[in-house]
Parts: sequence; structure tokens; C-alpha cells
Amino acid sequence: MGIAQILKSHMWKKMHTILLKTSIVIFCFTLLTACTSKNENDVEAKKIEQIVDNNSSASSKKNIAQDNTIQKSEKETKQQQNKWVISKNSEWYALYNRLENDGLYGDDIDNYFMQLEGQFSQKPMGIKVKELYNASFTKKAKKAKKAKPTKDTSPNATGIPRPWFKDYVTQDNAQKCRTFINENKEAFAYTEEKYKIPAEVISALIYVETKHGNYLGEHNPVVNLASMANSTKIEQIPNYIKQLPRAKEKSKWILKKMEEKSNWSYTELKALLIYCRENHIDPFTLPSSVYGALGFGQFMPTNIPVYAVDGDNDGIINLFHPPDGIASVANFLYKHGWNKSNMTLYQKLRVLKRYNYSTIYANTVMALSVLTDRTK
Repeated sequence: MGIAQILKSHMWKKMHTILLKTSIVIFCFTLLTACTSKNENDVEAKKIEQIVDNNSSASSKKNIAQDNTIQKSEKETKQQQNKWVISKNSEWYALYNRLENDGLYGDDIDNYFMQLEGQFSQKPMGIKVKELYNASFTKKAKKAKKAKPTKDTSPNATGIPRPWFKDYVTQDNAQKCRTFINENKEAFAYTEEKYKIPAEVISALIYVETKHGNYLGEHNPVVNLASMANSTKIEQIPNYIKQLPRAKEKSKWILKKMEEKSNWSYTELKALLIYCRENHIDPFTLPSSVYGALGFGQFMPTNIPVYAVDGDNDGIINLFHPPDGIASVANFLYKHGWNKSNMTLYQKLRVLKRYNYSTIYANTVMALSVLTDRTK
């Protein structure tokens, strides 16, 4: 083979090798580009798919939320439709709305007013108006007011001045006071330590008030206080107005007194409802005096947040429970001045008159406590 041919053959092989390598490089580059493009397309497709899924999920969640809102709205509407609403024709309508405007409303209040329907009583306002009227305009009442109490000629070894309530300061009653102390030793020990007031005084006072809880009143405080708060017109107490001479002439005076006592009773009613709500008590289960005094010590509702205490630390103030009733009476006396050692008899009687502004009341409690102290 000639040199020319050899060179030509060698060059061809070299060119062939270069072409082959170039082809391989181009093929690899093309393949890589295709794979990269596919990956990018796959990623983009996944992004689009994710966006679609997210939009679908959001739309689904939005639909679910809308469905829940609709169901909740329908449920609330149904509850409102089933909720008791006081009738505008109810005799309690104005009183109910007055309490609501003062922020006192709820299922418990609704329940009480449902029970009040048909229970209006003219008695509490009627009794009070008659009492005030006679004291102001009836000559007979004025004479009785000035009359001296009947003189008690029974032996007096207590050293406490008279007058006393008849048949209260007796040895038998002193024994009852001592028994009450013995039955509630822990409660009296607590009050004597904290308030420094003799157990005999507290026991005697509770006996005079409620005979140690055996006579707590025969009225319901909700009915009577609501009725009195609701009594603003003379025609609402006809049975008592007809007992008052010249009542027509004194109609303005009567209406003024009714307004005063109505507002007073409304305040007491609010205090009663708040007390019962805070202590989980149904006021329709409670006995009271005609004007709503409650418990062993006959506290008016507005006195409860000021003087009533939880005597046994159970988290509830129940004035019908001896420990709370005893401690609350002690707290009242303490806050009104029975908080010093070596008090004189005059000072003690003055404090007792803050509980009931009556000389005969204070004398009776003090005399019975002295007799109780001598009874072991």
C-alpha cells in the first residue's frame, strides 16, 4: 500500500472515531435534555395537580364550613323557637324586663317566672300599706304606739332591764338554747374564737328569731318580693284598701308609699336571685317571712352579701344550715360593734338593737342569754 493510501486510511479512521464520539455526545445530550424536560414537566404537572387538589380541598372545606354554619344556625333558630318567652299579657312582664335590663336574666330566671304565673299576692304590699297608713292616720294606732308595755312582774334574776317579750325568758327556753349550743359545738367554737361573741348571745338571738330554725316563716320569698315589687297601683291591693278609712282622700299618699316599697322590694328580689344563683339554691324551696327574711337569723337578701359567711368552709353560704347561720349572726354583731372586750351592758344592748331596732327585742335576747349562761 502506498503512503498516500496509508495516510488516507489513517485519517479516515481518525475521523470515524471523532464522528462516533460526537454522535455519542449528541445522543447523551439529547437524552439528558429529554429527561430533564420530562422531570420538569412532571414537577410542573404535580404542582398543577397539587393546586387543583388544594383548591378542591379548600372548596370542600368551605362547603363543609358553610354546611356547619347552616346547621348551627338552624339549631340556634330551633332553640330560640323552643325557648320560653314571657307573654306581653303576663302580669309579670314589666318586672321581668326590668330585671333583664339590669343584667339579671337566664334560664334560671325564666324558670322562676314560669312558676310565678298565677301566683301574684296582694298580701305583702297590702299588709305594709295598712301598717303605715294606720301608724300615720288612725288615732287608735297612735294611742297604741304611745302606750307603755304591760309590766312584767315575774322574778328577774338576770339583771337585764324590762320590758321583755312575753314567755321568752324562761328556764325551759334557756335549756333549749344550751342544747342548741351543744348540738353545734364546732360552729360555736369557731365563732367564739373568730368573733369573740359568747355562744349564749348568738343562741338566744336565733331562738328569738326562729326558735333555732323551727319556725322559718310560712311564705315564699320569690312570690312575696316579686308581688310587692309588682304592686304599683291601688287596685292591686283591694282587700286592704277597703280596710282603710278615707283611703280615697289619701290616694296620693298611698301611691307614694306603694312606689317606695315597690322599689325596696325590687332591690331585695334582685339580691335574693343573685344569692340563690351564686350558691346553687332554688328560691322556690325556701321559706321566709312575709317580707322575704331568710334562714336561722332571718337575714334580708340585701344583708347577705354584706354579713353572711360560709361557716363550715364548704363553698356555699346556706343560711338554713346551722354553721352558716350561726357564723353570719356573729359576723353581723361583730361588724356593728360587738368587737371589744369588757363591753358595758348598754353597749351590748345598743348592738342588739342594730339587729332589730326594738328595746324589748334587745332586752329579751340579752336576758335569755344570761339565763342560758347559767344553764349547763
